[in-house]
Amino acid sequence: MAVPGLSGVTTSGELSAILFFDFPAGGNLYVLWFDDNGDGSTDGSFTINNFLVSNDLTINPPGFSVQPPAQIDLIECKNLTITATVTGTPPISYQWRLNGGDIPSANSATFTIPRVSPLDAGNYTLFVQNDAGNAETTGTMVNVTRTTSRLSSSAPAPWPT
Repeated sequence: MAVPGLSGVTTSGELSAILFFDFPAGGNLYVLWFDDNGDGSTDGSFTINNFLVSNDLTINPPGFSVQPPAQIDLIECKNLTITATVTGTPPISYQWRLNGGDIPSANSATFTIPRVSPLDAGNYTLFVQNDAGNAETTGTMVNVTRTTSRLSSSAPAPWPT
Protein backbone atom coordinates (compact mmCIF):
# COMPACT_ATOMS: atom_id res chain seq x y z
CA MET A 1 0.00 0.00 0.00
CA ALA A 2 1.38 3.39 -0.98
CA VAL A 3 1.33 6.14 1.62
CA PRO A 4 -0.30 9.26 0.18
CA GLY A 5 0.64 12.72 1.38
CA LEU A 6 4.24 12.05 2.45
CA SER A 7 6.24 15.22 2.88
CA GLY A 8 9.56 15.57 4.61
CA VAL A 9 12.99 17.13 4.70
CA THR A 10 16.36 15.70 5.62
CA THR A 11 18.85 17.77 7.61
CA SER A 12 22.01 16.74 9.44
CA GLY A 13 21.23 13.05 9.11
CA GLU A 14 17.73 13.37 10.53
CA LEU A 15 14.44 12.96 8.69
CA SER A 16 11.50 15.12 9.63
CA ALA A 17 8.31 13.94 7.95
CA ILE A 18 4.57 14.37 8.17
CA LEU A 19 2.45 11.48 6.93
CA PHE A 20 -1.17 12.01 5.95
CA PHE A 21 -3.39 9.05 5.22
CA ASP A 22 -6.94 7.99 5.74
CA PHE A 23 -7.96 4.80 7.52
CA PRO A 24 -11.41 3.75 8.74
CA ALA A 25 -12.60 4.65 12.24
CA GLY A 26 -11.70 1.87 14.61
CA GLY A 27 -9.15 0.55 12.12
CA ASN A 28 -5.55 -0.27 12.93
CA LEU A 29 -2.47 1.69 12.02
CA TYR A 30 0.73 -0.29 11.60
CA VAL A 31 4.13 1.34 11.14
CA LEU A 32 7.00 -0.65 9.67
CA TRP A 33 10.30 1.20 9.33
CA PHE A 34 13.09 -0.22 7.22
CA ASP A 35 16.26 1.87 7.05
CA ASP A 36 18.32 0.77 4.08
CA ASN A 37 22.02 1.70 4.05
CA GLY A 38 22.09 1.41 0.29
CA ASP A 39 24.08 -1.84 0.38
CA GLY A 40 21.16 -4.12 1.12
CA SER A 41 21.92 -4.46 4.83
CA THR A 42 19.86 -2.89 7.59
CA ASP A 43 21.09 -0.61 10.35
CA GLY A 44 21.68 -2.15 13.76
CA SER A 45 19.28 0.31 15.36
CA PHE A 46 16.98 3.15 14.44
CA THR A 47 15.07 5.52 16.69
CA ILE A 48 11.76 7.19 15.98
CA ASN A 49 11.12 10.16 18.25
CA ASN A 50 7.91 12.10 18.76
CA PHE A 51 5.53 9.66 17.08
CA LEU A 52 2.01 11.06 17.19
CA VAL A 53 -1.23 9.76 15.76
CA SER A 54 -3.96 12.34 15.50
CA ASN A 55 -7.14 12.94 13.59
CA ASP A 56 -6.32 16.66 13.60
CA LEU A 57 -4.85 17.51 10.21
CA THR A 58 -4.25 21.14 11.10
CA ILE A 59 -0.92 22.49 9.91
CA ASN A 60 0.05 25.53 11.94
CA PRO A 61 1.86 28.31 10.10
CA PRO A 62 5.30 29.28 11.38
CA GLY A 63 5.83 32.09 13.83
CA PHE A 64 8.29 33.19 16.49
CA SER A 65 8.03 32.60 20.23
CA VAL A 66 11.33 34.46 20.70
CA GLN A 67 12.45 37.22 18.32
CA PRO A 68 16.13 38.12 17.93
CA PRO A 69 17.25 41.40 19.56
CA ALA A 70 16.41 44.64 17.76
CA GLN A 71 20.05 45.77 17.72
CA ILE A 72 23.52 44.29 18.20
CA ASP A 73 26.63 46.49 18.46
CA LEU A 74 30.00 44.81 17.89
CA ILE A 75 33.64 45.74 17.43
CA GLU A 76 35.15 44.26 14.28
CA CYS A 77 36.76 40.82 14.63
CA LYS A 78 34.18 39.76 17.26
CA ASN A 79 31.73 36.89 16.60
CA LEU A 80 28.11 37.59 15.63
CA THR A 81 25.39 35.10 16.59
CA ILE A 82 21.67 35.75 16.03
CA THR A 83 19.01 33.22 17.10
CA ALA A 84 15.21 33.01 16.85
CA THR A 85 12.84 30.43 18.33
CA VAL A 86 10.40 29.23 15.67
CA THR A 87 6.95 27.70 16.20
CA GLY A 88 4.69 25.92 13.72
CA THR A 89 4.16 22.51 12.16
CA PRO A 90 7.30 20.96 10.63
CA PRO A 91 8.85 20.74 8.20
CA ILE A 92 9.84 24.41 8.34
CA SER A 93 12.42 25.96 6.02
CA TYR A 94 14.72 28.76 7.24
CA GLN A 95 16.42 31.57 5.32
CA TRP A 96 18.46 34.39 6.86
CA ARG A 97 18.54 37.68 4.96
CA LEU A 98 20.78 40.72 5.05
CA ASN A 99 19.15 43.98 3.94
CA GLY A 100 16.43 41.95 2.18
CA GLY A 101 18.74 39.64 0.22
CA ASP A 102 19.11 35.92 0.96
CA ILE A 103 22.37 34.87 2.63
CA PRO A 104 23.63 31.68 0.93
CA SER A 105 23.71 28.57 3.17
CA ALA A 106 22.16 30.43 6.14
CA ASN A 107 19.31 27.94 6.68
CA SER A 108 18.79 27.31 10.40
CA ALA A 109 17.36 29.05 13.46
CA THR A 110 20.82 30.39 14.37
CA PHE A 111 23.08 32.53 12.18
CA THR A 112 26.76 33.08 12.99
CA ILE A 113 29.58 35.12 11.48
CA PRO A 114 32.99 34.60 13.03
CA ARG A 115 35.13 37.76 13.08
CA VAL A 116 32.74 40.39 11.70
CA SER A 117 33.90 43.34 9.65
CA PRO A 118 32.14 46.64 8.92
CA LEU A 119 30.94 45.03 5.66
CA ASP A 120 28.74 42.71 7.79
CA ALA A 121 26.75 45.62 9.24
CA GLY A 122 23.07 45.87 8.26
CA ASN A 123 19.55 44.63 8.99
CA TYR A 124 19.28 40.85 9.47
CA THR A 125 15.96 38.98 9.31
CA LEU A 126 14.95 35.33 9.39
CA PHE A 127 12.29 34.19 6.89
CA VAL A 128 10.56 30.87 7.70
CA GLN A 129 7.88 28.92 5.84
CA ASN A 130 5.94 25.69 5.78
CA ASP A 131 2.90 24.38 3.88
CA ALA A 132 0.56 26.66 5.89
CA GLY A 133 2.35 29.99 5.42
CA ASN A 134 5.40 32.06 6.24
CA ALA A 135 6.73 34.63 8.69
CA GLU A 136 9.71 36.95 9.04
CA THR A 137 11.41 38.36 12.13
CA THR A 138 11.16 42.08 12.81
CA GLY A 139 14.87 42.51 12.12
CA THR A 140 18.14 42.92 13.94
CA MET A 141 20.24 45.98 13.12
CA VAL A 142 23.90 44.99 13.40
CA ASN A 143 26.40 47.80 13.83
CA VAL A 144 30.11 47.06 13.52
CA THR A 145 32.68 49.55 14.81
CA ARG A 146 36.18 49.58 13.35
CA THR A 147 39.06 49.04 15.69
CA THR A 148 41.65 51.81 15.59
CA SER A 149 45.33 51.29 16.10
CA ARG A 150 46.99 53.72 18.46
CA LEU A 151 50.51 55.00 18.18
CA SER A 152 52.72 54.50 21.19
CA SER A 153 53.10 57.56 23.37
CA SER A 154 56.78 56.78 23.60
CA ALA A 155 57.67 57.66 20.02
CA PRO A 156 61.33 57.38 19.03
CA ALA A 157 63.41 60.53 19.04
CA PRO A 158 63.53 62.42 15.73
CA TRP A 159 66.45 61.96 13.39
CA PRO A 160 69.31 64.35 13.98
CA THR A 161 69.48 67.23 11.52
